[in-house]
Amino acid sequence: MLSDKLADIVKKLPGVSYVLAATTYLGARATGVEELAGAPLVVACGTCALGYWIGSRLDRPIYDKLYGPKSRLNWLPKHPELREARDELAKALFGQRGALNYEDALKWIPADQNLYSIAKFTAEGAKAWEGYISKLHDLSKAARSLLVISLGVLILLVCASALPDAAPDWLTKSMFRLGFWSRPVVYGCLTPVFLVAYIYLRALHHLRLYKYVSAHVKLLPLPDGRFSPVIPEITV
Repeated sequence: MLSDKLADIVKKLPGVSYVLAATTYLGARATGVEELAGAPLVVACGTCALGYWIGSRLDRPIYDKLYGPKSRLNWLPKHPELREARDELAKALFGQRGALNYEDALKWIPADQNLYSIAKFTAEGAKAWEGYISKLHDLSKAARSLLVISLGVLILLVCASALPDAAPDWLTKSMFRLGFWSRPVVYGCLTPVFLVAYIYLRALHHLRLYKYVSAHVKLLPLPDGRFSPVIPEITV
């Protein structure tokens, strides 16, 4: 069926399988059916895909502002350690060109890349990526998608509560079936939890990635005088 194929496609998005499970549960409660299929499943998949797409736009205005190379918020958890790991990675990748830290390495990083993309490309070929590093990557993206969906549901429920006469009949019935999960205060509490989880897990993922690549990267000389970073197959 088309809905099943769509679900398979959505599940391939990093971390979205967790989000689809939560959305399917709430969707089943809201519609009064035990298992979503057909049109309801398409709606659930569309919601997850939209949450993922909107969430992917949050990295620069939220995460990069807090934990990016230009951030000076040293009081944040893992912030000083991440900055140090970023400098060590830059030195490991570009030390042979004289780079001692991230700022020194900027002139050697191509305009269409960044230190994270280089580290990720290098680590994806190693066995450690699947369990040791990518798990945090997927969980941070799941939390990011849940953040978007939770905020959207919160806004919808607040509007429905403030204007009960204007709420469509299907929404009123869905809120009745959801019971506990129809209370705006629930999503008011969940939204900041998902926000903190997204930011912290992403910072932890970057930290783990940078430390792993710094410890295991090998630089292979190329004919043009440059070096290609590779990691031997190591199981962590």
